[in-house]
Amino acid sequence: MNRYGFYLFCSAVCIVLPLVLLIYAYWDISQAKVGPVGDGEQKLTLIQILPQICTLAAGVIHAPLAIYQYRKHKKFKSEAHIKNENWHCR
Repeated sequence: MNRYGFYLFCSAVCIVLPLVLLIYAYWDISQAKVGPVGDGEQKLTLIQILPQICTLAAGVIHAPLAIYQYRKHKKFKSEAHIKNENWHCR
């Protein structure tokens, strides 16, 4: 995997992982808590959600840039390959 493929992979992880963690957090809050500690109303606070929101935003912002760089790299690589093939034909 080259550097640009790794950028795409990291962008995908930064988009999917926070969504999975938020689904898990909402599922965990909906579970009944019994005992003296779990008798209150459970809610997610901004401090608990903020890391997931920031990670999701970073992935969404970085994904188009990673796709652009990957396409640019593929185009440059194919053009260089064509030049190398034509070089020995002269």
